[in-house]
Amino acid sequence: MILESSYKKDDIRIRPEMTILEIMQMYNQTQDVFEKYNEQAGQCLMCTALFEPLSTVSERFGLDLKKLLAELEAAIG
Repeated sequence: MILESSYKKDDIRIRPEMTILEIMQMYNQTQDVFEKYNEQAGQCLMCTALFEPLSTVSERFGLDLKKLLAELEAAIG
């Protein structure tokens, strides 16, 4: 059991296996990053790929996964 006092926000980071929904639930400030990638993807990522892992989303829509991860990390500080 993890005690709340031992929990640190920095322990949780964005990983390629996380879905867009998981990321949005944990870090709502990432919404702007996903919206930025909608044009490149040609559709709304949050509408069409909400339940897909980032690795699948980047492959499916031809996005640079490393760049996407870096931008998401920057958004959460």
